[in-house]
Amino acid sequence: MKILKNLSLIVVISTTLLSCGGGNSSDGIGYPARESRNGDWGYVNANGEVVIDFHLNEKPSVMTEGIGFYFKEKDNQDYIVYIDQEDNEYRTNYVQSLSFNEGLALVTTSTGKLTYIDKEYKEVLVLDDAIESGYFFDGLAKYKNKEGKWGFINKEGEKVIPAKYDYVESFIEGYAMVRNTIDGTYYRGIIDKEGREIIKLNNKYNKLSVALDGFFSYKQEDEVGFLNTEGEEVIKDDDWDAVGPFYDGHAFVTESRECGLIDKEGEYKIKIREDFPIILSEGLYVYKKDREYGYKNIEQEVIISAEFDKATPFFGNGAWVKDNKDWVYIDKKGKYANELELYDIDLDEEEWFAMAYGVPPLDLEKTLESNFVDIDGFVNEVVQIDNNKIFGAALFSSNPEQVISYITSNNFLTEKSADDQQSNTKRYIKSKLSSRTSRISTYDLFGYSDYDRNFSYYIKYSFDSKLLQKLEGSTEYEFNNLSSVNRITFKIDLNNKAYGKDEEILEEIKEVLLSAGFEDDGTSISKYESGLYQEVDVRNSSGSISLDFTFSKVD
Repeated sequence: MKILKNLSLIVVISTTLLSCGGGNSSDGIGYPARESRNGDWGYVNANGEVVIDFHLNEKPSVMTEGIGFYFKEKDNQDYIVYIDQEDNEYRTNYVQSLSFNEGLALVTTSTGKLTYIDKEYKEVLVLDDAIESGYFFDGLAKYKNKEGKWGFINKEGEKVIPAKYDYVESFIEGYAMVRNTIDGTYYRGIIDKEGREIIKLNNKYNKLSVALDGFFSYKQEDEVGFLNTEGEEVIKDDDWDAVGPFYDGHAFVTESRECGLIDKEGEYKIKIREDFPIILSEGLYVYKKDREYGYKNIEQEVIISAEFDKATPFFGNGAWVKDNKDWVYIDKKGKYANELELYDIDLDEEEWFAMAYGVPPLDLEKTLESNFVDIDGFVNEVVQIDNNKIFGAALFSSNPEQVISYITSNNFLTEKSADDQQSNTKRYIKSKLSSRTSRISTYDLFGYSDYDRNFSYYIKYSFDSKLLQKLEGSTEYEFNNLSSVNRITFKIDLNNKAYGKDEEILEEIKEVLLSAGFEDDGTSISKYESGLYQEVDVRNSSGSISLDFTFSKVD
């Protein structure tokens, strides 16, 4: 018998939504709802009341802190429209948004950086160098830098915990799970808000999460249980499949698709026999019998018989249940509390159960990615072309050692090879060159180099003769410094948000070329100076740009 559509998801949501505190408060929360299959949308709340009448053509998000949103199309682009519980609408040019939490919502425009707005829709914090970020939770928000590492910022944008982890979960009651990967193995640990490791990163546990009230849930091979803040395994059972967080002194556990409830001593308050996760709310929990739902108390007494197709936890003045085809609102006697009959309430089981913990029905591990493409930064840092040199090479005068010096000083190491700094040396590069070669390619040496997740590139230098020559009377080779550069190829791959922006990027690169003395007559880009003719063959597509520099001496 299936407990939930995705039990693991409810465990994750339960353990990552709880830093808002308990109390079963539902103020400012609205659930998207409609009265008929093809009807307009509105909002209802936990008290069985209509918050916003059913007049919205588009399905809105869940409302949190008194504000929800929906998408409205304009000029073939969907934009965010916010709506508050007074039915006031605020149209924006944002194309992505998380819900409001702790007074802030994360947004982006179609080309913009990650930005937090307040409840007056003012932009209060812009993340200049983050490529991904999430909800503020416990006063901190997780963010990912362009190197792909995660850390945490505060509401002033200060990086209070540096980005040095491969993955992190949001803070809960002052703690967060962090993870790194070493040689393909996950190492998990727990940190506090000062960045101190409360449980040091280790590869002992298959799963590790904050479980509230000073506990951390873990899974180790076939064993599931709880750690304390000293890292001691204080509650455990190798028969359990999963555990929920502690709340009001209790946590649900599952075994062979059935559920029970334990206290902080690990003693059963309800033995494993229920077919649904036991989450007490207003003194009752939902139980399942013969595919129908009802309510019991902690003594396992049936308070409302299992006669509904779906049932939500009690909070507010009652609970929403699905009775045949309609969602209706009932009191603790199982009687209809009002005359509302709804075709749909757009929250799934996991979100309803998050509400039982007194927190918004949100996945607070959800993040947004930045839509900003750092074209200026990439061109300024990588496209090093001036009047004298192209990517560190002076034409017909730069020899192999000078090119290698440029490569090592600019560090073309990819993330994969960055652990081996010996690769970024003259000795290593020389060892990778064939005795017959007349080119040096950073791709052959290191693969693509990444500026960030949007730009990957390599440079290939071609020479007018072989790079290496054998030492006289020896089997060893030395660099042939009479060999000089006569061609350079620069290849850029446009990934993620940079894909399709080739024309815009190319325009900035052309500005660099013009500043270096090149001329663009509309058919070719070239330069003649001191008897040297230089031409650039430019090729571009949505996913790549290639610049091929060729040179010839002219009398």
